[in-house]
Amino acid sequence: YAAIECRTRFKQATITLIEQKETLGHLPKNLFQGLANDRVVDHSPIVKEQILSEEYHIDLLLGLKCERLRDHEILLASGKSLSFDKLILATGSTQRSRLAGTTKELSTYWSYKSWQEQDEVIEKIKAAQTIAIVGAGALGIAFASSLAHTKKELHIYERNERPLARYFDADMTPILTRFLQSEQINMHFSDAVERILPHPEKGYLLHTSLGEQVVDLVLVAVNTR
Repeated sequence: YAAIECRTRFKQATITLIEQKETLGHLPKNLFQGLANDRVVDHSPIVKEQILSEEYHIDLLLGLKCERLRDHEILLASGKSLSFDKLILATGSTQRSRLAGTTKELSTYWSYKSWQEQDEVIEKIKAAQTIAIVGAGALGIAFASSLAHTKKELHIYERNERPLARYFDADMTPILTRFLQSEQINMHFSDAVERILPHPEKGYLLHTSLGEQVVDLVLVAVNTR
């Protein structure tokens, strides 16, 4: 989207988009809208590689990693260099958690960044009756808000004593807590999830600092950067 905006502002510029993966990324905004409205997620806004190159005349370098930055020059993993006048760093977010898929048999991690992954997690959510959300940051609160209208049993775990601790000061805590309570969301603050294990009868067994809980599905929403 930064590349498209540059094209609208700078008609004659040479614009190059470098991505280390073979495909373009995708923002998960439609995921939460779909969950909140009980509808199929609309993937039509996804920007395709062909649209960028043919409609916006943006040069795509996919499957290439940037190794180093020098003064007005990028060194690529291929050994080639690319000069530039202006540079936009849009490397996005990652999720690196020891809880995210700790064993081959147990996967609790979806990056939510491709439409395939979004469709997969929606199907898992539909099939679950008891859902644990690990983390009461922006991603965790977005999941909780989107699912609050359902009849599913929702639990949100947060190692801090309040939600959105990295985003708001303590004065906002009563407002956020009242909202979560009004939506019948079970809150577990100051309770860190330490291990997630497969359960023989249901989906997952959570070991926390204060106890255990068995749930159908775990949505890991911690350690996003």
